[in-house]
Amino acid sequence: AGVVYRENDPPEVFEDPARQLVVAILGAVLEHRPAGWHRFTAAELATLYLERGVRAVCGLDGFYQLLIWDGRAGRLHLLNDRVGTMPVQHAAVDGAAAFAPEAKALFRLLPLKPRMDFTGMVSFLNLGYPVGTCTLFEGVRLLAPAHRLTLDLHTGGRELERTWVQRFEPDKRLGLRAAVDLLYEAVLVAHRAPLGREGECTQIALTGGYDSRLVLAVLHRLGRLPAEALTWGATDAVPNSDVTVARELAGLAGVPHRFLRYSAERVPANAREWVMVSELASDNAGFFAAGPRFLEEAGVPGGAIYLGEHVIGPGGAPRTVDEAIETATLVPARHSLATIEHILTPEGRARVGGILWRELDAIANACPSHRPKDVQDHLFLHCDAFRWLFAPAFYKEPIYTVRRPLFLGPIMDVVGRLPEAYRVDKRVLVALLQQHLPEFAGPKPAAADSLVDWEHDSRLVEDFHAFLEGYTRQEALTSLPWDGTLAPDSARELIGAFFAEQPRPLDRQAGSARLWADWRRRLMGVPALGAALRWVQPALRNWKSPRARGAGRPFKLIWRLALLRLLQQCIESGAFDSAGTVPGGKRTESCFAALTVTTARESRGD
Repeated sequence: AGVVYRENDPPEVFEDPARQLVVAILGAVLEHRPAGWHRFTAAELATLYLERGVRAVCGLDGFYQLLIWDGRAGRLHLLNDRVGTMPVQHAAVDGAAAFAPEAKALFRLLPLKPRMDFTGMVSFLNLGYPVGTCTLFEGVRLLAPAHRLTLDLHTGGRELERTWVQRFEPDKRLGLRAAVDLLYEAVLVAHRAPLGREGECTQIALTGGYDSRLVLAVLHRLGRLPAEALTWGATDAVPNSDVTVARELAGLAGVPHRFLRYSAERVPANAREWVMVSELASDNAGFFAAGPRFLEEAGVPGGAIYLGEHVIGPGGAPRTVDEAIETATLVPARHSLATIEHILTPEGRARVGGILWRELDAIANACPSHRPKDVQDHLFLHCDAFRWLFAPAFYKEPIYTVRRPLFLGPIMDVVGRLPEAYRVDKRVLVALLQQHLPEFAGPKPAAADSLVDWEHDSRLVEDFHAFLEGYTRQEALTSLPWDGTLAPDSARELIGAFFAEQPRPLDRQAGSARLWADWRRRLMGVPALGAALRWVQPALRNWKSPRARGAGRPFKLIWRLALLRLLQQCIESGAFDSAGTVPGGKRTESCFAALTVTTARESRGD
């Protein structure tokens, strides 16, 4: 067993030797009561557990990992928060079970050799992250959001139980003004939550969108301003981009703003290190351009960073569950992305699509509601948030502590009560800003692009081009565990055509995508027009949405193939058998425990 954590964010540990009980908390375990927020101490949770059992400490609010070691009962309980903000990976081999924040630790704790997982690879190629609870390593799973993992210390048995689920019970009597007021009160409550420690230094990651500006506006209203607002990208010279809008918003709040630049040139130098740190939890190219020490090198203090992430009304209003899955994942119904199908054999297309959609169906079926919009919001929470937003990054776990007030219970409860039309394209969130925080509603949301022009730079930036070509050569691709699904000639054709094409620079100016979202937000509240929009929005999504168009382009596939090959190379070199720190000796794990449990039979040598 071992304990690891950042110096400025230590766990709280309570021990009762007489009762053989240990309770440890990383993060903040909260409960909102009529008198306000209560932050539990480890001693309080120990008392609650002893008096009422493990279910009394399940499903509590906050952002945390909670460990309970009960020696008398022969049980070890590991619980995470409702949305799974901190990663817990677990595995079991030959009667021994282990959990840790990273797969690297599991390979040292168990007789488990790192091998690439086929399901993880399939979902990574399609989505840019492993779907559900699978990882890119065979036999290693993530603890799903709002779950308890219990290990039997005598038999080595494991028990998994869900501890909370977001309910969707729309109140059709709720008018827009009443919904806005209800949400505003919940937002104020959430931002008063005692997530941090007294006097800690905070920053905010600020974009030109609606979510982070809401966090900034409320912190301004409550007098809890961060020390600095940070925005990053390739350029700060594009009007109406994230950088320029964020700078204006920071000025309204009286917060210093800083732009941090990264570029495609840094990807080859950072790639291997970031694969090792992140274990390829996501394909976010910006993370590879920045590297793990990006903020540290820029002099950003190691406190906590506020994030505004989309949880209030993301996406449109789907007609069917399949359409909801398409909207949340950008993958065509019952298929893989077209570029992926192009490089697979006919049998491989059916197999890969079947594996991916089996995982997606399982997530959709876990939603307590069968209404398509509810399923879509459930998918955003369990795919986009859990596997994409909460993936490791240079500005969040495992490098920095983060504050995510928009994911706290009071807001999640109100969102579950909102009528469907208010949850389309953040309609109620925009109305909240307009009615209660009008000064921050004024600046139009960013519609121009200030990020790296990946399509262009992948062919014209020499080192980046060489990196991609080198890791997608035929001998590199065929080393991946395709299990007979790859059509090598088709892959070579697609990759060759991409690099042979003369790239055109990205048109960074604002297009019509933002205008379409604004109109859809307004028109969904008109019954007849809203019904008509449901029929046309799938086509408009693929036409107007830059994110949807980008998902199916060859660059995305080539980038993901290169990363998978680099991961495979790290596995083959034995790097994952001995890794555990960022180069330079700085540990990165954000969880506070890594532990192996063997059965009593094995420990006696029987």
